[in-house]
Amino acid sequence: MIDQTHLAPSPTEISTDQDDYYLFDEINLAIHALMRDRVRPGATVLDLGCGRGRLGAELRRLGCRVTGLEAVQSAYRAAEATLDEAFNFDLTDFAAASATLSGRRFDWIVAADVLEHLAEPTEVIKYYQRFLAPDGRLVISVPNVAVWFNRFRILAGRFDYAESGVMDRRHLRFFTNRSARRFVIEGGYIPVSVDNDPGIARAFTPMVRKIVRRRAASAKPDAILNMPIYQFYARTIWPIERALCRIAPGLLSFRIVIEAALSDS
Repeated sequence: MIDQTHLAPSPTEISTDQDDYYLFDEINLAIHALMRDRVRPGATVLDLGCGRGRLGAELRRLGCRVTGLEAVQSAYRAAEATLDEAFNFDLTDFAAASATLSGRRFDWIVAADVLEHLAEPTEVIKYYQRFLAPDGRLVISVPNVAVWFNRFRILAGRFDYAESGVMDRRHLRFFTNRSARRFVIEGGYIPVSVDNDPGIARAFTPMVRKIVRRRAASAKPDAILNMPIYQFYARTIWPIERALCRIAPGLLSFRIVIEAALSDS
């Protein structure tokens, strides 16, 4: 499969493990496309909030050596078995990060769908600069709160939190294309490229999740990814959506993906 991202769980998507975690893995095709075109074999990657290690597994297939940080115990155990190495602590625990990663530098630092869950994400990307090689790259992925279906909701006077997606009830921060760029700059980086994960068919995701739940009460995390309809979407529909998204990225994108370099590099 392709790379995986990890959104926070909803009350109906919490696994049977004692840890509070999402049930279904989800794909961030925009990050996969960017990394596939940029990384070189042997590159080192630090995956912040790596989840079960699905994104890291795809980067390993590209020849990268991947280190993951994950706070949730159940996800960490899966990542530990999947990545080159994984560490079980919250990425905002800077003391633990310094003790674990002291003296190390990575070619890439990836923060995929994790920064919006933090109270002070700017401080996080500032802190992890010390672990980025001078010519390294930061890649972030954050949801676009201004996606078209959200605009319709707000126009109708609704700003309701949801089980997952842009309005996930666990999101503490909200971004648009403009504010995401500003966020990266304030964190001490220079945007190198900006891409978008389209949000046209994304409006139907809750329906797909309901279908999967009905079909199997104990569905595995990759249940959606293994559905033929999803695989058809990833191969055929997503590239078309991505091309359309470039016409009006602020309106049609679900996620904003930014590649950035250190501002003093």
